[in-house]
Amino acid sequence: MKLEIKSNDLDVLLGKLERVRLDAVPFAVRDSLNASAFFTKREWTGEIHRRMTVRNTWTQRGIKTRNATGKQVSRMESVVGSVRSYMSKLEEGGTVSDARGVPIHTSVASGEGRGARPRTKVVRPGNRLNKIQRYTGRGGTQRQKNADAVRQAQRGGGRSKVAYMEVGARKGLYKVSGSKKNPKIDLIIDLTRISVRVPAHPTLEPTLEKVNPRLATLHALAIVRQLRRQGWL
Repeated sequence: MKLEIKSNDLDVLLGKLERVRLDAVPFAVRDSLNASAFFTKREWTGEIHRRMTVRNTWTQRGIKTRNATGKQVSRMESVVGSVRSYMSKLEEGGTVSDARGVPIHTSVASGEGRGARPRTKVVRPGNRLNKIQRYTGRGGTQRQKNADAVRQAQRGGGRSKVAYMEVGARKGLYKVSGSKKNPKIDLIIDLTRISVRVPAHPTLEPTLEKVNPRLATLHALAIVRQLRRQGWL
């Protein structure tokens, strides 16, 4: 059976449920709130996939819901949001700052090689900032410091052979490979800029524009389910 519900039927349905069984109203409200949160989560996840370049499911898995509980309607609340801190900046835009330099991974860090712009693959685990053991050189001039950092990286144990270097106006973390006499040096994390402007890239706002017109129907369906349980539909 197909049931069509108009938004102006909501008060009528709620009034009927109150007359049939008053103590069923909190269950309908709770069901309605939780259904709305779940529906918003589903739509938001789809909007992220359509509007963003997602290299894995990390961002989508960050969308969480908290269900309404209890029987006191005035205290019921269902919540949907993202636990990923960067989502608020993407939604509204903003500035990311770090006095040591904002880390920007290059295409070398993702295994795409030099010159791949923009980077389209996820950064390899061993090239993430928190996984890198970096070497900082000593010396009088910057060239001497860079050369010493490369030597330290070559002597370093393990797979992480990364030197912190400043080359001209650019500074960053460079992966060192090749032979000692002819080392190959590739920038994997650029630390040149101390602040980066993140443009607004909203996904929640267009989601709510789609969801809001559907909320009245979701609320009405929750009431209908309770009326059916009471044998009135």
